[in-house]
This record gives sequence, C-alpha cells and structure tokens, in this order.
Amino acid sequence: MQQRLDYVWRSVISVRQSLWRKSLARLTGESPLSRTCQIPDLRETYARLGLSPHSGTFVEIGAFDGEGHSNTSFLADQGWRGIYVEPVLERCTAVKLRHMLNNVTVEPVAASDTAGECEIRVMGALSTMDGETAGAYKAIRWGKKKASRATTRTIRTERLDTILTRNAVPYDVELMVIDVEGHELPIVEALMASPWRPKVLIVELVDNHPDFDAFSILRGNALKARKLVVADGYLPVFADQVNTIFAKQPGASG
Repeated sequence: MQQRLDYVWRSVISVRQSLWRKSLARLTGESPLSRTCQIPDLRETYARLGLSPHSGTFVEIGAFDGEGHSNTSFLADQGWRGIYVEPVLERCTAVKLRHMLNNVTVEPVAASDTAGECEIRVMGALSTMDGETAGAYKAIRWGKKKASRATTRTIRTERLDTILTRNAVPYDVELMVIDVEGHELPIVEALMASPWRPKVLIVELVDNHPDFDAFSILRGNALKARKLVVADGYLPVFADQVNTIFAKQPGASG
C-alpha cells in the first residue's frame, strides 16, 4: 500500500513539474535545467556548439525518469523532439508523465549492440546491465546503499540502429547522450559502426574518476570508448570525472 501511495505522489509531482516547466518555457523561452544536472553551464555550452535552444532532435540512452541528472529535459520543454531509451518500465512511465506535454517518444528497451534479453540490476539512477559496474557500486561509498537494495529483472535489448531507424532519427542528429552505467562501450561501438553521427555527443566515461581507480576493466572500457569517439573526428570540449562532451569536427570522416 505504501509503495502504491509513493508512486501516486511521485506521479502527481511529475505532472505538476511538467505543467510548470512547459508553461515557463512558453512564457520566457527557457525551461530550467534539471536540478541534478551534473554539467555546469550546459545551456551555454550547447549554444556555443551551435545547437538551437528551440528546435532539434535528441536521443538520450539511459533516460532514468526523464528529469533526474538529465542533459535534455529542458530542451524537450523548449520545443525539441526527443527519443528517450529506458528499459525499466516504471521509469518509462515516469518519463511519459514528466514529458506529457512534449514531443518525445519513450522506447521501453535497452540499447545495445545485439537484440535479445539480458539482466539488469535495478538500483535507481545507478541501474546497470554490467556486472563489473554492479560489483564496483557495492564497493564504492556513494553506491553501496543502492547496490545493497538492488533487484534483478530481465529486460529486452534492441540494436541501436534499430531504435534510431524506427524513430526516423536523422544521420546528423543534433544531440545524443549515452549514460548507461558501464554499458557505454558496446553502444559507442555500435554507433561508430553505424551511419549516425551526432553533432554533439555526451558520454558517461569513468576512466578519469578516482573512485574507479581500483576497477581496471571499467576504466579500460571507458578509455576504449573515449578513443573510438576521438578517432572518428570528435573533439572533447568538456570533461570531468563523469561526463565528456564531444563535438563533431567539420569535415571529419565517419
């Protein structure tokens, strides 16, 4: 009963938030960034990279609830078309409620390099398909609590190119965000093997995160993903210990 009440309350908050942010965007031309967005001056960075504040298409792989830690929610409020990819079904519902007034599509699958099924450890914003990452979260101070309460379920995976084709995403889509808690490398590899080349690409990479120093496999996978993106003609324009923003360079092959 308590879980049901919590769900209803969160839904009410999401609807109120959606109405308020959409109204603000219509009145002022701007919607606030997510309060938990981890990238400083993100609005200004997008403008500097040539992204319009009011039109474009984004794909966010690993949407969570469509607002928490989001790099795209304000763009959807301001008129962008969005594709949110999120395999945890209750989170898909949260995304739909948050963006009920926006032009977004929610894909209830996990993007990967193969189609089929896999297990995901559900632990809120740290939910992961990657066993190494789940193990790391059990050992890292800020991940222990969520990892100790994780549940496991089977989810459906689809190839990245299948998802993009189904949604008629243009090959030169303005923005793609990949934030999938340790499963970034297979998605980056699939992206680099496809004809899609986002103008701006944000990837969660932990190769420079001190809390992952003891996890060589995870750091190695992140470094490999970083090198693949750079080798394809992308320039890192921002990087911290969690996120890297890459911009496609004019005339670069790929």
